Amino acid sequence: MRYCSHCGIEYDEQATCCDTCSASELIDGEELERRRSSARARAHELNDVRLVRVGTAEDPLTAELLSRVLDAACTPVFAKDPRAGVMSIATTGMPHDWWEFWVPETEAERATQILAQAKARLSVTPEEAARAAEEEELESEQAPAPEKDAPVP
Repeated sequence: MRYCSHCGIEYDEQATCCDTCSASELIDGEELERRRSSARARAHELNDVRLVRVGTAEDPLTAELLSRVLDAACTPVFAKDPRAGVMSIATTGMPHDWWEFWVPETEAERATQILAQAKARLSVTPEEAARAAEEEELESEQAPAPEKDAPVP
């Protein structure tokens, strides 16, 4: 028997081309199997990506922000909560940070640098935090109080 090299449909020995996909190459069963196993091996190699942990975040909002930073830098990222799953921290006592960032091994060095730069931009000194709190308090004190019986527009 002969088989279409493109779609794999079986033909008798007299056929010269595939009626379904018009491929002109018809091959024997052994050659078809050899090509299919070669294609499976190539697909497996392409899907065999080794992930490494490159950083953590303390809360889900920071994790989302840092994930977006990595995405914007065209770095594939898998953000994972190590406590998520059947067992919670209450039963496991796992002392991990909230989120972990995993990237392909080939992108690890670059991703680590990107995360460090992004975290540096996010970090706030105690003096800056105190100043921001004072400014917020001043704004709330200076805002006019709403009238009790004022009509709602």
